[in-house]
Amino acid sequence: MIPTTLQEYYKLHAPIYDITRWGFLFGRNQIYNHFPELPSGSRILDLGCGTGKITSILHTSYPECSISAIDPSPEMLHQAKQKNLHEVQWFNEHYSIDSFQTNTFDLITASYCLTMMEDLEQILEAITRHLTPDGILLVVDFDETPYKWFANWMAKNHVHFNYWLFEKLEHHFNVLEKDTRKAFGGLYSYSTIKACLRK
Repeated sequence: MIPTTLQEYYKLHAPIYDITRWGFLFGRNQIYNHFPELPSGSRILDLGCGTGKITSILHTSYPECSISAIDPSPEMLHQAKQKNLHEVQWFNEHYSIDSFQTNTFDLITASYCLTMMEDLEQILEAITRHLTPDGILLVVDFDETPYKWFANWMAKNHVHFNYWLFEKLEHHFNVLEKDTRKAFGGLYSYSTIKACLRK
């Protein structure tokens, strides 16, 4: 039985998330290949940080930067905090335009979380507010699937292909890089996108 709410879903999956997603959430481990150069003291937000997989990579890659991580699931954040990522600021809340002040972050990462957010337009508006004028948005997520049955199955697992996420990203932001790849012989594709605010 698949939990019908996202909170209950992650309450169930949090303890096994890291050991079960390695063969499904492609591109996460390689996200550092797209990291921008940031000066010491820059501020970073890991949006939908979950169990802290990307937070950990950011922590290693940017030791002189200030890192914040936000996720609505207390169970997922509990797992993240076990990674002993010292000085990371953890926020247990739903991300919204009120979560942070305008022009706060020089880099915002979002790994396999935007396709799970129902208020996507508001989330993208919040990102545009929270990025600094020269800030970078880095996203890796599910892109498309040609199979309706798979899209329906993923929707039961709270992932929504029908949001046309990357079309929305290209509409809201200036795309600097995009890398799209197929998984499992074309069952679905996933994309990594690096973008900045439109001037």
